[in-house]
Amino acid sequence: MFKKLFFIGLLLTATTSFAEPCPTIAEIKAGFWHGWQPLNLDSGSLISPSALAYFKNNVQNFALAEWMKDAPEGEAHCYYNGDDKKDNTYLGVFLTKENLTADTTSLAWHKLNKNILQCRISLQTCQFITTK
Repeated sequence: MFKKLFFIGLLLTATTSFAEPCPTIAEIKAGFWHGWQPLNLDSGSLISPSALAYFKNNVQNFALAEWMKDAPEGEAHCYYNGDDKKDNTYLGVFLTKENLTADTTSLAWHKLNKNILQCRISLQTCQFITTK
């Protein structure tokens, strides 16, 4: 019995330790990106230093986590808003990271189509799992 409980605990610990949320607002403002790359929303290219400063100064709210199969810049995406939550331009920036997949054990992820999953609930609910 003890061995079964130990194995279950070990399995749960291993699974949780690989979960990764999008960066928090405080982490973004402090420059702690944890490997996430800020890209231009329109072109998918690296953002300019002035666009990065604008993003860091104006980011206020988590808006959306998205997983896009085979996205060339990385499959995991994070989007944020400024003061105006109705503005869907996401401050012109999205964060991306490779080797992550949506943690579909959370029912918060919704399928847009066969290649795209989205989650809008919260940073802690919309987590990714490391694939490598």
